[in-house]
Amino acid sequence: MIKITILRIDGIVEEKTIEGGDKLIPTLQAEVGGYLEPVRYLEGVPKGKLILVNEDGISLDLTPNPFVEGWQGHRPLLGNIIMMDEADLD
Repeated sequence: MIKITILRIDGIVEEKTIEGGDKLIPTLQAEVGGYLEPVRYLEGVPKGKLILVNEDGISLDLTPNPFVEGWQGHRPLLGNIIMMDEADLD
C-alpha cells in the first residue's frame, strides 16, 4: 500500500492509501484527471517527495492549484496535485 497526499484545487488536502502494482498508475491518473507529469526539484517540497500533475493541464485549461502559489521559482501548477514518496513510483 502506498500513501499519497492530494492537494486539491478547492483547497482540501486529502491523505489516501492506495494499491501499488498494476493499479498504481491508473489510480494516480484518475486523481489528476489525465496523464501524469512528474515535477522534480520544486522549492518547498521535502527531499524524497515527488509531485505529480496532469500533463495536459494547460491545454485543458485547468485551474491553478492554490497550494503552489507560495512555491517560488516555478511556473504555476494546474489542477489537483499528488505528493508521494519518490521511491514508491519505482
